[in-house]
Amino acid sequence: MADDIQTPAEGNRTVVQTSGVGGPQAMTRVEPATHNYRAVQIIWFVTSVITTLIVIRFVLKLLGASLQSGFVTFIYSLTDALVAPFRAIFPATSGQSSTVDVASLVAIVIYALVGWGLVSLVKLITAPKGAREVS
Repeated sequence: MADDIQTPAEGNRTVVQTSGVGGPQAMTRVEPATHNYRAVQIIWFVTSVITTLIVIRFVLKLLGASLQSGFVTFIYSLTDALVAPFRAIFPATSGQSSTVDVASLVAIVIYALVGWGLVSLVKLITAPKGAREVS
């Protein structure tokens, strides 16, 4: 029926929602922000898009996808610049028609670690003085 907002002494908000006569109640506790949440979302989104494209590239190479396909050439051309810095680290292992592109695997790990590092940096820089994250 109605939403009641109670403000405890600590400064946290607790929202209690009632669903009618004798119905179940849902309670949500809203913590104050300790970092720039939107920047963290953007960093994780970009990191996810990059790693997903590289995973698609890895699977296509592993399964020996035909270069005649427009989608395959689009994915390869899109991810070539992302994988190029890691190409000289390990040689690619080739089978009859498929290739294990180790550079793609290294790129996935490195980009995920860079995304995690950037998120940690944003949280560290934008946290208010004396704030700590509650787990």
